[in-house]
Amino acid sequence: MLSFLLANSSYVSLGALVLSVFFAGTMLQGERLRTREVRDALREIENITGQSLERVAQINAHLEAEDARLVGQISQAYAELAALNEQERLKRVQIEQTARRRRQLENERLQERERIRSSTGFIFGEN
Repeated sequence: MLSFLLANSSYVSLGALVLSVFFAGTMLQGERLRTREVRDALREIENITGQSLERVAQINAHLEAEDARLVGQISQAYAELAALNEQERLKRVQIEQTARRRRQLENERLQERERIRSSTGFIFGEN
């Protein structure tokens, strides 16, 4: 058999070449298939990433709107508190003025009683 192979070495070389081309082609096909699978996987990852980024953008927009609404409510609450503080301040001023006027009237009443007592001698009953 060895003599046959040596005599037909060109056939052996041709057979080896055909086998190596066949295996190289099979290997290239496998590599192309793996490359295609990797590209498909990358496209899928890009799609998922894009969807995730869109969802994040939607969530951010919703949160910004909610933040703006809450800031508005807080501002309104501060305005209402400021109005209530001003009303309280005005009521305190009014109460102080009323108390001052009451003390003044009480003093005037006592002075009038004293004037009547000193001029007539009349003694008022204690209340």
